[in-house]
Amino acid sequence: MKKRAKTPPSRRRSALKWLGCLLTLMLLCSVSGIYPLLPRQGAEDLRRRQGMAPAEMTRSFYDPTLVGMRTSRIYLMANEDTLLLAASRFHPLTGWAGFWRGAAAVEEGLPVQAGYQMVSDRSGRILYLYGRVDDATISSLTFTLSWMEEEGETWRFSKGLQKTIGQEELFAAPDGHTYFFSSLSLGKGEDFLQRVFLSCNDSAGNPILWPGRYQEQPTASFEVWQWTSTSILND
Repeated sequence: MKKRAKTPPSRRRSALKWLGCLLTLMLLCSVSGIYPLLPRQGAEDLRRRQGMAPAEMTRSFYDPTLVGMRTSRIYLMANEDTLLLAASRFHPLTGWAGFWRGAAAVEEGLPVQAGYQMVSDRSGRILYLYGRVDDATISSLTFTLSWMEEEGETWRFSKGLQKTIGQEELFAAPDGHTYFFSSLSLGKGEDFLQRVFLSCNDSAGNPILWPGRYQEQPTASFEVWQWTSTSILND
């Protein structure tokens, strides 16, 4: 009885076999941390490199406003001591990796823990406002931003901007805290963000008072010190 000659595998079967091997290798590399396959892995690696303790992932989002951010995902992470806004970007050779971060340290006694991160590239600038709301009576938050621009050898006041964050932008996280995140597209410009103040209102629209940073008397606003600025290239 003649043995049937073995039929060589088709190109399709060979391609599927090699694809399966490649995916298995990528999965093993992802688990071992050599080639992160998930954007969250890049953000977590950035958190560890910054020396931040394990944190809750409260929200992740994609923002294509800037050209340099169109292969990135942004994460808002938090623990009891720190808030971290981290971006993770994909590269075919290295996988997902963190490439900028904004961190805000939790300050005792404030009703809101807030920070802001400004990211810029050749296509424009965007300001991210983020934080945790520790006062349950707060219904809205208003950031007041002052900008300066250079005039000869001096700086002069350029403009003032306000950004109000309403109840619909507040969200609860699994850790039991309430957080907020918002953004403000600024376009291109040569002006400089000098100061940011935050004030809060309750559901009736009344300002919420707390001891000011410099005043002995309660005030309706405080200066936000926790900020970072990042310039990214997008050649």
